[in-house]
Amino acid sequence: MGTDIHAFVEIKDDYSENWNGIDLGFFLNRWYDMFYAMAGVRAEKGQPVILSKGLPSNISIKANKKFVEMKEDAHTPSWLTLKEYIKALALADKLSSKENYKTPDCYHAIVDIMNAFTILKFKVRLVFWFDC
Repeated sequence: MGTDIHAFVEIKDDYSENWNGIDLGFFLNRWYDMFYAMAGVRAEKGQPVILSKGLPSNISIKANKKFVEMKEDAHTPSWLTLKEYIKALALADKLSSKENYKTPDCYHAIVDIMNAFTILKFKVRLVFWFDC
């Protein structure tokens, strides 16, 4: 049994009080180097670059509902800005290249998704957690 990621791109404009979540759960493959880089999950490689922050206090209703439904199966919740995500992605790419592992394209597509919302003047973040 392996570890999976559950992730939401969350967006908010200046006129809204609440964040809106876009579920990426169907989209993301297992990539343990990225899990390590994002939050130290499956960390056989030492101290992660980014430590888990927990869920944001103003998490979207959609993401919070899914997290609560998972109960004790959900662990290591966190969130990343676009800049932090790109930093984690660069580390995971570097680690995977040493292992001759092909990086899953879906993780690079998240940069494009987050960039698109940034261009449209939305605040954007990636909220995620893991299960095993």
